[in-house]
Amino acid sequence: MGVLIRRPPHDVFEALADPSTTTRFWYTKSSGRMSRGATLTWAWEMHGVSTAVQVEAVEPDRLIRFRWGMYSQSRGRSTPRRASPLC
Repeated sequence: MGVLIRRPPHDVFEALADPSTTTRFWYTKSSGRMSRGATLTWAWEMHGVSTAVQVEAVEPDRLIRFRWGMYSQSRGRSTPRRASPLC
């Protein structure tokens, strides 16, 4: 799946890594920034739900890979997000 975002890779990376930006369009609360090895909690307060997030890999301005929706260590969804310029 791909999504075209007409912004430089750095801007897209920061929008996903920095919860002060991401809370404006995805979840309403995060326990921290997306950084390699971080274990975070994301919340959608209007729905009264939250989920654990494990950040697996980060390449600044290129990639954020995370696992979320975990009910056990062997489950969850691994979600890579890669920023690539369209030059």
